[in-house]
Amino acid sequence: MKVTAMDAAKKGLGGFSGSLATGLLYSLEKTSLLLEGGNQEFYKLKNVVKTHVTLAGGQLHFEALQYQNECRRREERGLRVTKNLVSIALTVVKAKSAATHYETMVASHSFTGSDVGELGHSRKQFSAILRAAELWCDRQIAGFLSTPLPSTKLPPHYYATCDKSTPNRISNQAILLCPMVNGHCKAIAVSSQEVYKETDTNVDGDVSGAHAPELAKTLFDEIRAAYPTVEETTFKGAWMGTVCDGAYATAVEFERTLAALLEQEKYDSSFFSVL
Repeated sequence: MKVTAMDAAKKGLGGFSGSLATGLLYSLEKTSLLLEGGNQEFYKLKNVVKTHVTLAGGQLHFEALQYQNECRRREERGLRVTKNLVSIALTVVKAKSAATHYETMVASHSFTGSDVGELGHSRKQFSAILRAAELWCDRQIAGFLSTPLPSTKLPPHYYATCDKSTPNRISNQAILLCPMVNGHCKAIAVSSQEVYKETDTNVDGDVSGAHAPELAKTLFDEIRAAYPTVEETTFKGAWMGTVCDGAYATAVEFERTLAALLEQEKYDSSFFSVL
């Protein structure tokens, strides 16, 4: 918890309070006496400042160094523990395991001597770690998409692909971005948004959505939202095509809506196509 200067002056810091190190609080009357000078309150403050500067008496400065070292030790351990927990979470992802296995992995690492902090980690922590990792990955990808290539002096081109499926009880549209990385086409997972939503007809099971214009707009918006730091002109200009299956390819409104969002209506299908 961050301690403000006012909190330190009121409550002290560690075992110290009412000192120059933590701050001094004076009433309006006492402040007026200090500004006037030549009185008891003025000389008392002068003596406090002199004692503090000359290190005469007390253990304040020594204790301050001890407190600094303790804070540094806690920070170093916190960083070490965080690295271990992030590494465990990424291992669970690579193993394609469920979130419940995160707790098992933490316990295993603790048993073998890894510092994982205080025990009792919940699998709810797993999702927070993945969200932080996703944010970092998106920033790195945005930097890559904005950086001109040495060969062409232009940002890398890419195509997008999406597909609607129902892997569980909720239908979603998986979106991938496919740029060339070191001479090889790489697929970058962007998102998988729900495609159906409940209607207001008060009929059980009645849903709406998944129309061609909506799917096209979702494809565009999700990629744009994932990499907001990429300039608009770069984002639209580098999008060279969209690869989808037959249900998308036969939907004229999907291609038409996407071309309008990318401002590429003037190009024919040889330059911009949905395959």
